[in-house]
Amino acid sequence: AMIVAGVLLLASVMLGLFSSVATVLFTADPSRYPTAPSAYAGAKKYFGQYLWVAILVALAVIGGFILLIIPGIIFMVRFSFSQFTVLLEGKRGTDALRASRTLVQGRWWAVVVRQTTVGIVYVVATTIVEFAFGVIVPDETIAAGLTNFIVGLISIVITIYYYLLYKDLKAAGPVGAPVAEPTPAMS
Repeated sequence: AMIVAGVLLLASVMLGLFSSVATVLFTADPSRYPTAPSAYAGAKKYFGQYLWVAILVALAVIGGFILLIIPGIIFMVRFSFSQFTVLLEGKRGTDALRASRTLVQGRWWAVVVRQTTVGIVYVVATTIVEFAFGVIVPDETIAAGLTNFIVGLISIVITIYYYLLYKDLKAAGPVGAPVAEPTPAMS
């Protein structure tokens, strides 16, 4: 039973990642991926690199949390756009992590506030959905299925939000170096 549960969990995670790739492709380039099936077909091309970068990000974040909690949080925010750089900029491996870090650099707190806000909305929305279906639907299996379906839809909206945040950061360009104050001329 534990092995089956583990396999199902792994399959669920992979399907979620694959769906995220398709969602980003569908949202970012609707002329190339005008339908969900075309986006899923396109996702096959990127999935390996996307998965590799997701593993690198996970290792960095876990390593940061093992060191202390604060480095884990810093890495989590710093590398949160790595997968978008794989899909939309063609970055690979650690180059994707560096590109994400560059996007966040100088805007760390603004990104944290936005990500925390959307995280809270996600937790509240999924909790309400889970509670509502638990109360309204008498069959536990049907309630769980409906909950998972709605949470999946909420996850799509969150992925689109993260894409739009990435797009805004990309459009803003890198934060420039601070300008030095003019000094009086020495005579």
